[in-house]
Amino acid sequence: MLHFLHNLMLFMTGESLEPRWHAFEAQAVMARSADDLRTSHAAFLDGCLHDCLLTAPDLLRPLTKLVTLCLLFANRMAEDVERHRPDDEEVSREADARRRREQGSASPRPVSSPRGGGQGHRLTREERKRASEGRRRAARLRLLEERTRHTMLQEGWQGMVHKSASLFDRLLRQFMARLLARAEGLTVGGLDLGGGGVGFSAGGQAGRSHVQ
Repeated sequence: MLHFLHNLMLFMTGESLEPRWHAFEAQAVMARSADDLRTSHAAFLDGCLHDCLLTAPDLLRPLTKLVTLCLLFANRMAEDVERHRPDDEEVSREADARRRREQGSASPRPVSSPRGGGQGHRLTREERKRASEGRRRAARLRLLEERTRHTMLQEGWQGMVHKSASLFDRLLRQFMARLLARAEGLTVGGLDLGGGGVGFSAGGQAGRSHVQ
């Protein structure tokens, strides 16, 4: 899902919107009247809608479903993480337990004073604060990791992930099949639709054709 969204964003921004914007800027400089500018702007908007696959309902429907599925899955993951996030009291208990374990397992050793002399010295207030924050951060991550791992091992959670992955694969195949049916062997922006494979190409400027 992340790979799909990342490439979709690159395609729509770098391969569709940005080239159209540069062309519009060039036309705006050459415009002799407000009507010329308005016409160029309308053409810019129409071209952006077309290149971003927003003018074809048969493509827009599966694309919308794909993006919606990714959003729902991400929201579910965020809800699970937030639900398992430990509160301050739990973090404090875990941090105190960690501090006691560290003190119990640490062997006494002399600590050199920053001013020399080889004598042990007490930690400064700032050092104690940093040590406490470090223990709390480690405790929070440990609790969150344990609870998240427990949830991920549940059959219902794994079933949700597998169902989402299966639905995503099916919708993606439908989307690409319809896209290929409309533009076999052509390139829409940076989206390579050649017969050898389907994917988002990095250099889609050369040999660009538009689906009518």
